[in-house]
Amino acid sequence: MMGRPSAPQPPAEELDWHDVLSWLPLLADDDFDPGPGPHVVEDDGGVRSIRSGTTESVGALVRALYRAGVVGGFDWPTWIRNDGRRFSQDPSVLASASLEDCRRLLAAHVRADRFTEGHLVEALRSGQVLAILRRIDELVVDT
Repeated sequence: MMGRPSAPQPPAEELDWHDVLSWLPLLADDDFDPGPGPHVVEDDGGVRSIRSGTTESVGALVRALYRAGVVGGFDWPTWIRNDGRRFSQDPSVLASASLEDCRRLLAAHVRADRFTEGHLVEALRSGQVLAILRRIDELVVDT
């Protein structure tokens, strides 16, 4: 069974980044806690599973990214394995990232969290999401 084709995304330059960038102060706050991240939970029957708790603010951030059109239809796993790999191999490369690269990085973090529970919490905790938002802020400051 084939999935429904995704609608084409507008260029990153056409998105309204205001709501997304409003998250910068919260994410930059040293007291910001995205949640416990991956942890083992045992139910009454002794069955263990891995869960990732997030705070309501993380859910609100994800909703803001969807509303802004940041997260949409593109082949993020292939992009991360190919073009996006350079950002994880050398974080300093983010300083020259395009607005579209930043959009794809944010989208990939959100989408990866659906398949690897706790991915987004770790990306927030490590400062990756904050660094991406700071780069976006540099790129859209004149628009």
